[in-house]
Amino acid sequence: METLATEINTFYSRNRWVYSPFSFLFFNQSRRLCANYLSSVNENLNVLEIGAFDNSYKKMYSKRHHYTAIDLLCSEGVIQMNGEEMSFADNTFDVVIMNHVLSVTNNPKKMLQEAIRVSKSNGVLLVTNHFSDSRIKKWFTFFTKQLYFKSFFPFKVLHLPKLRIEQIQSTFKLFPIWKFIVIKNIK
Repeated sequence: METLATEINTFYSRNRWVYSPFSFLFFNQSRRLCANYLSSVNENLNVLEIGAFDNSYKKMYSKRHHYTAIDLLCSEGVIQMNGEEMSFADNTFDVVIMNHVLSVTNNPKKMLQEAIRVSKSNGVLLVTNHFSDSRIKKWFTFFTKQLYFKSFFPFKVLHLPKLRIEQIQSTFKLFPIWKFIVIKNIK
């Protein structure tokens, strides 16, 4: 698995100049939905973002919350860490944000289990990802492999015993398979 993490790290490091504008164009709405959720909460929260990339979205989130960012890539203000094997203690975070990372991780179920472990009981997971129960067109699958994400990503991956889906919202009208999901950790 370390080889895949190294491959992904190398790919995104080399292509950061393309990926940053691309992610802003396509993923900004999901970050805004996360920011709106965090702004709607009156208390100070301990927030973790898995797959924070270059940490450019931190400023969108409320300044009253304690924010921790991790990614496979090393960037300023980001802890280099694999979301499948986090070194945080159990029950550390009130909110765990996972924007467009479940489909690029080697083992999405393991990442979700880690998010459950590090989030507090009744904590919230904010997940944005594309969900597709059928293979997307062959040409798109070829393209997605080059970008290290899976075109086939079933919604059922979120159905774990310790999770309760509270809200589902489309994030991008052109691609309605992208969803913003608020999930309660009911461990």
